[in-house]
Amino acid sequence: MATIFVDVQHTCSDIAWRFTQVHIHKVVMLIAFICFAIYEVSASHTVIVLVLVLFDLPFHHLQRATSHVCLIFVSSLILAKTVYQLQIIREGFFLCGSVDINAVDFGVLLMLLFESVVIVHQAQFYDDGSNDIPPVGIVFPYVNRRAADRDVLHCVKFFINYGFYKFGLEICYSVAAINMVCHLDYYSVVYGITVGTLLCMNRKRSAYVWPIHISLFIVTLILQCIAVLGLPLHQCFGDYIYLLCLCQHLYVFMIEAKPQLLDSYGGGSNVNICIHKTLVKQVNPVVDFMSNQSTMLDYMQLYVFKNMFWVSMCCVFLSGASEVSLLSVGLYFGCFIWLWVGPYCFIRSTRRLQNL
Repeated sequence: MATIFVDVQHTCSDIAWRFTQVHIHKVVMLIAFICFAIYEVSASHTVIVLVLVLFDLPFHHLQRATSHVCLIFVSSLILAKTVYQLQIIREGFFLCGSVDINAVDFGVLLMLLFESVVIVHQAQFYDDGSNDIPPVGIVFPYVNRRAADRDVLHCVKFFINYGFYKFGLEICYSVAAINMVCHLDYYSVVYGITVGTLLCMNRKRSAYVWPIHISLFIVTLILQCIAVLGLPLHQCFGDYIYLLCLCQHLYVFMIEAKPQLLDSYGGGSNVNICIHKTLVKQVNPVVDFMSNQSTMLDYMQLYVFKNMFWVSMCCVFLSGASEVSLLSVGLYFGCFIWLWVGPYCFIRSTRRLQNL
């Protein structure tokens, strides 16, 4: 009994360390952005914000370098504030704003140090040769798309590994819609035009214009950071979350653009089998849970696919009811049309469904 408990403890510890390693950088940089771009806005902190927006998010291979840059910069900033408070420094010689060492600087510094601790721990864990190094961003290396249909536990593990890989595009559009509601200004008009253009494209064309969309959004975010004193605080936060999703999905498009990498990737293919000519006559690899239910996972999927239409309509109706504007009228109109048609629209031809 004691041996089983120890094994379970070691397994949970390894999973926790691996999960932390996968997501610690995003959490640390998000905290740094919140602290330096929202709560402690200054010229010195703008350097960190520019590093995050211009280098850390768009370029995954530079993330470790940006962590070192932020760590050195924040440490130097704390030392500079400490030296400035000494009596040997004449206040009239250096003109600056706040020189108080507050919890924001120390909090960001501690988070950066914690990220370094996690990276060093995992490097030592995999250097002994007894543990295989998992792919980048994967928590459970032995769970792939085929294993996701076994039971609920494997399905949860699969979504922890490849949830954003499968539904990243939808998540980006959802975050964009929430961000536009938070703005309700000319920035939201620009976001709406760009997102609407992407919605009119298929996945392959969206992959081509995705870097342009990211570049445009980076420019708008920098403009907002420059004029941050005149904007509500929560708007820059939403923009950073949206930019984070965009850059993460750029990595998904990079995986899909390399067939040799896609074959070995456990998340499976995101190609629509209904429109891809080479896959039309192939057997669907997904288990038919609509006709035969043998596990709890099959019943859960059946419930989701049968009722998600009505849940979506309720969300659209509540969104329209929460605002009194011309856009709300459009939401009401579209919601009533879909409620009138009902789920019978899904029995139409494949071509007409794709046009919807």
